[in-house]
Amino acid sequence: MEEEKKTETYEQSIRRRPVLRVMAWVGLVVIFALIVLVIVTGVTGSKYFMPSLALMIIVPILIYVALWLGKVLQNHRKNRS
Repeated sequence: MEEEKKTETYEQSIRRRPVLRVMAWVGLVVIFALIVLVIVTGVTGSKYFMPSLALMIIVPILIYVALWLGKVLQNHRKNRS
């Protein structure tokens, strides 16, 4: 009988690597800080409201793309070996 290969899910690989956990927390803090920045600049009528709003849209997209790219490269490395 052939042994079944244990496939590790992406979530399990993140739990296994503390660096990824730290990066996830940093990402959450950055997003939270951007939310606060947008609210503060919007309420005060600052000229930096539109740039902060743009950052609020762009940064989560960049974080998502970086995580997606990491997942793709991880799967690519597994398939090569």
